Amino acid sequence: MAKSPLNPSARSVFYWVWVGLSFISFLPIAFIACFGSQQAKAVVSYCVSPHEPCPFCGMTRGFSYLLDGNISAANELNELTLWYFGATTLSFLLAVISLIILAFKKVNTRDA
Repeated sequence: MAKSPLNPSARSVFYWVWVGLSFISFLPIAFIACFGSQQAKAVVSYCVSPHEPCPFCGMTRGFSYLLDGNISAANELNELTLWYFGATTLSFLLAVISLIILAFKKVNTRDA
């Protein structure tokens, strides 16, 4: 196996930063899933006001369409919605799985 160029403490820092960012980036999706799209629209109402279009315009409604199963409507609002939703969900799931594995390793090393 190839040796990592990073020392163990640097790898640990990168790991926890990745886990933190994964959870933070999943928050909008979790918020919409828990509270619904109307509540999410009220929270981000500042985007309703006229402004210059940004790369994230339509993401809130796109996430709510995705969670309702309407993929084509989500893609029409913003083509990045599918990519962001997929990448964020995958990263979040991998972070959760890695935390579970880490917890099992800690329990097994403590018992030994």
